[in-house]
Amino acid sequence: MILGRPEQDPGEGASLALAAHLVHDAASFVDVGAHLGYYVFQVRGSGFAGPVHWFEPHPELAALLRSNVARSGYTHVHGHEAALGAAPGRQVFHMHPVDPSQGTLEPREGTLPGPVRDVAVLTLDALLPALPTGPLCLKVDVENAEMSFLDGGRHALERVDSLIMEVLGPGHEQGVVERLIREHGMHAYYVHGRRLEHSPDGRFTYTLPNLNWLFCRQDPAALRDRLRGTGFQVAVPNENEVMDP
Repeated sequence: MILGRPEQDPGEGASLALAAHLVHDAASFVDVGAHLGYYVFQVRGSGFAGPVHWFEPHPELAALLRSNVARSGYTHVHGHEAALGAAPGRQVFHMHPVDPSQGTLEPREGTLPGPVRDVAVLTLDALLPALPTGPLCLKVDVENAEMSFLDGGRHALERVDSLIMEVLGPGHEQGVVERLIREHGMHAYYVHGRRLEHSPDGRFTYTLPNLNWLFCRQDPAALRDRLRGTGFQVAVPNENEVMDP
Protein backbone atom coordinates (compact mmCIF):
# COMPACT_ATOMS: atom_id res chain seq x y z
CA MET A 1 0.00 0.00 0.00
CA ILE A 2 2.89 2.36 0.76
CA LEU A 3 4.44 1.69 -2.64
CA GLY A 4 1.19 2.42 -4.42
CA ARG A 5 0.74 -0.71 -6.55
CA PRO A 6 0.55 -4.31 -5.30
CA GLU A 7 2.87 -5.63 -8.01
CA GLN A 8 5.62 -3.35 -6.65
CA ASP A 9 5.43 -5.00 -3.23
CA PRO A 10 8.83 -6.74 -2.73
CA GLY A 11 7.20 -9.64 -0.90
CA GLU A 12 4.14 -10.19 -3.10
CA GLY A 13 4.87 -8.71 -6.51
CA ALA A 14 6.45 -11.84 -8.00
CA SER A 15 3.72 -14.09 -6.59
CA LEU A 16 1.02 -11.86 -8.04
CA ALA A 17 2.64 -12.12 -11.47
CA LEU A 18 2.98 -15.87 -11.02
CA ALA A 19 -0.72 -16.24 -10.22
CA ALA A 20 -1.64 -14.24 -13.32
CA HIS A 21 0.28 -16.73 -15.49
CA LEU A 22 -0.64 -20.01 -13.78
CA VAL A 23 -4.35 -19.36 -13.38
CA HIS A 24 -4.97 -19.75 -17.12
CA ASP A 25 -4.31 -23.48 -16.85
CA ALA A 26 -7.01 -23.81 -14.17
CA ALA A 27 -10.78 -24.06 -14.20
CA SER A 28 -11.20 -21.85 -11.12
CA PHE A 29 -9.22 -19.69 -8.70
CA VAL A 30 -9.56 -19.73 -4.91
CA ASP A 31 -8.06 -16.97 -2.75
CA VAL A 32 -7.82 -17.97 0.92
CA GLY A 33 -7.05 -15.06 3.22
CA ALA A 34 -7.89 -12.51 0.55
CA HIS A 35 -7.16 -9.36 2.61
CA LEU A 36 -7.84 -6.45 0.21
CA GLY A 37 -8.17 -8.71 -2.81
CA TYR A 38 -4.87 -8.10 -4.59
CA TYR A 39 -4.90 -11.59 -6.07
CA VAL A 40 -8.60 -11.44 -6.95
CA PHE A 41 -8.09 -8.31 -9.02
CA GLN A 42 -4.76 -9.49 -10.47
CA VAL A 43 -6.32 -12.73 -11.70
CA ARG A 44 -9.39 -11.04 -13.14
CA GLY A 45 -7.23 -8.34 -14.71
CA SER A 46 -5.15 -11.04 -16.44
CA GLY A 47 -8.19 -12.05 -18.51
CA PHE A 48 -9.08 -15.17 -16.55
CA ALA A 49 -12.84 -15.68 -16.98
CA GLY A 50 -13.44 -18.71 -14.77
CA PRO A 51 -15.08 -18.55 -11.34
CA VAL A 52 -13.17 -16.91 -8.51
CA HIS A 53 -13.89 -17.64 -4.85
CA TRP A 54 -12.35 -15.54 -2.09
CA PHE A 55 -12.34 -16.12 1.68
CA GLU A 56 -11.68 -13.42 4.26
CA PRO A 57 -12.80 -13.75 7.92
CA HIS A 58 -11.97 -10.17 8.94
CA PRO A 59 -15.40 -8.48 8.69
CA GLU A 60 -14.21 -5.02 7.69
CA LEU A 61 -11.85 -6.36 5.03
CA ALA A 62 -14.52 -8.70 3.67
CA ALA A 63 -17.01 -5.83 3.38
CA LEU A 64 -14.48 -3.62 1.62
CA LEU A 65 -13.49 -6.35 -0.83
CA ARG A 66 -17.11 -7.22 -1.60
CA SER A 67 -17.82 -3.52 -2.29
CA ASN A 68 -14.79 -3.11 -4.56
CA VAL A 69 -15.65 -6.23 -6.56
CA ALA A 70 -19.18 -4.91 -7.08
CA ARG A 71 -17.90 -1.47 -8.12
CA SER A 72 -15.59 -3.12 -10.65
CA GLY A 73 -18.49 -4.93 -12.29
CA TYR A 74 -16.82 -8.33 -12.08
CA THR A 75 -19.05 -11.37 -12.48
CA HIS A 76 -18.50 -14.93 -11.23
CA VAL A 77 -16.54 -13.62 -8.25
CA HIS A 78 -17.93 -15.22 -5.11
CA GLY A 79 -17.08 -13.77 -1.69
CA HIS A 80 -17.15 -15.67 1.59
CA GLU A 81 -16.76 -13.93 4.95
CA ALA A 82 -15.17 -17.00 6.48
CA ALA A 83 -11.89 -18.75 7.13
CA LEU A 84 -10.82 -22.08 5.68
CA GLY A 85 -9.59 -24.49 8.30
CA ALA A 86 -9.50 -28.10 9.42
CA ALA A 87 -13.22 -28.54 10.13
CA PRO A 88 -16.45 -26.58 9.58
CA GLY A 89 -17.92 -24.63 12.48
CA ARG A 90 -17.12 -21.47 14.41
CA GLN A 91 -13.76 -20.40 15.80
CA VAL A 92 -12.15 -17.44 17.51
CA PHE A 93 -10.35 -15.18 15.03
CA HIS A 94 -7.56 -13.04 16.49
CA MET A 95 -7.25 -9.66 14.78
CA HIS A 96 -3.93 -7.85 14.83
CA PRO A 97 -4.14 -4.52 16.73
CA VAL A 98 -2.41 -2.61 13.92
CA ASP A 99 -2.20 -4.64 10.70
CA PRO A 100 -5.48 -6.24 9.56
CA SER A 101 -3.61 -8.51 7.15
CA GLN A 102 -2.15 -10.46 10.10
CA GLY A 103 -5.36 -11.76 11.63
CA THR A 104 -5.27 -15.47 12.38
CA LEU A 105 -7.08 -18.46 13.81
CA GLU A 106 -3.82 -19.64 15.40
CA PRO A 107 -1.82 -16.81 17.01
CA ARG A 108 1.82 -17.38 17.82
CA GLU A 109 3.05 -17.13 21.38
CA GLY A 110 4.21 -13.61 22.15
CA THR A 111 2.17 -11.85 19.44
CA LEU A 112 0.50 -8.57 20.28
CA PRO A 113 -3.00 -9.04 21.72
CA GLY A 114 -5.82 -7.64 19.64
CA PRO A 115 -9.60 -7.84 19.41
CA VAL A 116 -11.17 -11.22 18.71
CA ARG A 117 -14.22 -12.23 16.70
CA ASP A 118 -16.20 -15.44 16.43
CA VAL A 119 -16.06 -16.33 12.72
CA ALA A 120 -17.35 -19.01 10.39
CA VAL A 121 -14.86 -21.69 9.39
CA LEU A 122 -15.31 -23.81 6.26
CA THR A 123 -13.03 -26.34 4.58
CA LEU A 124 -11.59 -26.54 1.09
CA ASP A 125 -13.09 -30.01 0.73
CA ALA A 126 -16.58 -28.61 1.46
CA LEU A 127 -16.11 -26.01 -1.29
CA LEU A 128 -15.22 -28.61 -3.91
CA PRO A 129 -18.83 -29.43 -5.06
CA ALA A 130 -19.37 -25.74 -5.88
CA LEU A 131 -16.38 -25.63 -8.23
CA PRO A 132 -16.39 -26.69 -11.88
CA THR A 133 -14.65 -29.88 -12.87
CA GLY A 134 -11.01 -29.25 -13.66
CA PRO A 135 -7.74 -28.17 -12.07
CA LEU A 136 -7.63 -25.53 -9.33
CA CYS A 137 -5.30 -22.60 -8.80
CA LEU A 138 -5.04 -21.46 -5.18
CA LYS A 139 -3.44 -18.66 -3.22
CA VAL A 140 -3.31 -19.21 0.54
CA ASP A 141 -2.27 -16.74 3.26
CA VAL A 142 -3.61 -17.91 6.62
CA GLU A 143 -1.01 -16.62 9.10
CA ASN A 144 0.24 -19.70 10.99
CA ALA A 145 -2.82 -21.87 10.21
CA GLU A 146 -1.29 -23.56 7.15
CA MET A 147 -1.46 -27.08 8.57
CA SER A 148 -5.12 -26.68 9.55
CA PHE A 149 -5.90 -25.53 6.02
CA LEU A 150 -4.24 -28.67 4.63
CA ASP A 151 -6.19 -30.85 7.08
CA GLY A 152 -9.44 -29.48 5.65
CA GLY A 153 -8.45 -30.01 2.03
CA ARG A 154 -7.15 -33.58 1.85
CA HIS A 155 -9.38 -34.47 -1.12
CA ALA A 156 -9.50 -31.10 -2.88
CA LEU A 157 -5.71 -30.80 -2.91
CA GLU A 158 -5.56 -33.71 -5.36
CA ARG A 159 -7.21 -31.39 -7.91
CA VAL A 160 -4.85 -28.48 -7.30
CA ASP A 161 -2.63 -27.68 -10.27
CA SER A 162 -0.82 -24.78 -8.61
CA LEU A 163 -0.80 -23.40 -5.07
CA ILE A 164 0.86 -20.15 -4.03
CA MET A 165 1.12 -20.28 -0.26
CA GLU A 166 2.70 -18.18 2.45
CA VAL A 167 4.45 -20.53 4.90
CA LEU A 168 5.53 -18.94 8.17
CA GLY A 169 7.86 -20.29 10.83
CA PRO A 170 5.32 -22.54 12.61
CA GLY A 171 4.30 -24.04 9.28
CA HIS A 172 7.88 -24.96 8.48
CA GLU A 173 8.32 -26.45 11.96
CA GLN A 174 5.16 -28.55 11.46
CA GLY A 175 6.33 -29.79 8.05
CA VAL A 176 3.85 -28.06 5.73
CA VAL A 177 6.23 -28.06 2.75
CA GLU A 178 7.27 -31.67 3.26
CA ARG A 179 3.64 -32.75 3.60
CA LEU A 180 2.65 -31.23 0.26
CA ILE A 181 5.60 -32.96 -1.38
CA ARG A 182 5.11 -36.34 0.29
CA GLU A 183 1.33 -36.71 0.59
CA HIS A 184 0.14 -34.76 -2.43
CA GLY A 185 2.92 -35.38 -4.93
CA MET A 186 3.68 -31.72 -5.55
CA HIS A 187 6.96 -30.06 -6.44
CA ALA A 188 7.94 -27.25 -4.07
CA TYR A 189 9.56 -23.97 -5.14
CA TYR A 190 10.58 -21.18 -2.78
CA VAL A 191 9.55 -17.89 -4.43
CA HIS A 192 12.69 -15.77 -4.14
CA GLY A 193 11.53 -12.83 -6.19
CA ARG A 194 11.37 -14.02 -9.79
CA ARG A 195 13.69 -16.90 -8.97
CA LEU A 196 11.78 -20.11 -8.18
CA GLU A 197 14.11 -22.31 -6.13
CA HIS A 198 13.23 -25.99 -6.34
CA SER A 199 13.25 -27.82 -2.99
CA PRO A 200 12.88 -31.60 -3.29
CA ASP A 201 12.81 -32.09 0.49
CA GLY A 202 11.57 -28.81 1.98
CA ARG A 203 14.97 -27.30 2.72
CA PHE A 204 15.53 -23.68 1.65
CA THR A 205 17.36 -20.47 2.53
CA TYR A 206 15.00 -17.80 3.85
CA THR A 207 15.50 -14.32 2.42
CA LEU A 208 13.47 -11.41 3.81
CA PRO A 209 10.75 -10.52 2.75
CA ASN A 210 10.07 -13.64 0.65
CA LEU A 211 7.57 -15.85 2.51
CA ASN A 212 5.71 -17.48 -0.38
CA TRP A 213 6.06 -20.90 -1.99
CA LEU A 214 4.78 -22.34 -5.24
CA PHE A 215 3.54 -25.93 -5.14
CA CYS A 216 2.69 -27.43 -8.51
CA ARG A 217 2.71 -30.68 -10.52
CA GLN A 218 5.65 -29.77 -12.76
CA ASP A 219 9.27 -30.73 -12.15
CA PRO A 220 11.83 -27.99 -12.86
CA ALA A 221 12.19 -28.79 -16.56
CA ALA A 222 8.43 -28.84 -17.13
CA LEU A 223 7.91 -25.67 -15.09
CA ARG A 224 10.56 -23.93 -17.17
CA ASP A 225 8.58 -24.76 -20.30
CA ARG A 226 5.35 -23.65 -18.69
CA LEU A 227 6.79 -20.26 -17.72
CA ARG A 228 8.74 -19.66 -20.91
CA GLY A 229 8.84 -15.98 -21.80
CA THR A 230 7.55 -14.75 -18.42
CA GLY A 231 10.84 -13.65 -16.90
CA PHE A 232 10.77 -16.22 -14.12
CA GLN A 233 13.84 -18.35 -13.44
CA VAL A 234 13.63 -21.94 -12.26
CA ALA A 235 16.61 -22.78 -10.07
CA VAL A 236 17.84 -26.26 -9.13
CA PRO A 237 20.34 -25.57 -6.32
CA ASN A 238 21.58 -29.15 -5.93
CA GLU A 239 22.62 -29.19 -9.55
CA ASN A 240 23.94 -25.62 -9.37
CA GLU A 241 21.76 -24.92 -12.38
CA VAL A 242 19.40 -22.12 -13.29
CA MET A 243 16.95 -22.74 -16.09
CA ASP A 244 15.74 -19.42 -17.46
CA PRO A 245 12.58 -19.44 -19.56
